[in-house]
Amino acid sequence: MGADTLCHNSTINLTATGGGTYLWSGPNTFSSTSANVNIPNATDINSGTYVVIVTSPTGCTATGSAVVLINSIINAPVVQSDTTLTLGNAITLTATGCTGTLKWFKASDSTVVTMPVSPTTTTSYFAQCETTTNGITCVSANSTNVKVAISNGIVISIKTGNWEDPTTWDTGTVPSATDHVIIDSTHVVTITTNTATAKKLEYRTNATLNFADSTAKLTVAGL
Repeated sequence: MGADTLCHNSTINLTATGGGTYLWSGPNTFSSTSANVNIPNATDINSGTYVVIVTSPTGCTATGSAVVLINSIINAPVVQSDTTLTLGNAITLTATGCTGTLKWFKASDSTVVTMPVSPTTTTSYFAQCETTTNGITCVSANSTNVKVAISNGIVISIKTGNWEDPTTWDTGTVPSATDHVIIDSTHVVTITTNTATAKKLEYRTNATLNFADSTAKLTVAGL
């Protein structure tokens, strides 16, 4: 038996042979009388030296050991907020907290994607962080999803609400400076910041745009 390095949450598999009885001891007060040892979901506390004493039917004993090193957990990357992309454009998604290799995947089928992406329909993505430590490559859990909503440049309100609330809009994101914004019939949309933007603003029947106070502002392209 020799040294073995594993990723966080892997299973430690140890085997002793020779017949007779077996007595294992190891880190975190581990003990077992089985010839084959399986320790699932191993973490840092399971790193260390495992020793087995094999006693033959005639009373002879032999001792073996194995050193197991469990790499520290890799935290999932912290990804950017959901965003809207105008059809035909591309975007490079960003994430923080990865000191190794950042990899992106399509959420629907976990296929690997490279940046920038240029989806033609609204698509969600997640990221993983891959690092190599002690000669073995390990991967983090999946990040939360980033939804890239595809817009034809028109963003329409779907309810009465705040301009800054993504759920107010059919794209699921706050309008940008390149969007033609439509406040739909009877909806009352309220701006509470001075950072709201739009390329063009249109009201439908009985639609209303309110400003919460004197500091609230909407910047419309060209105005």
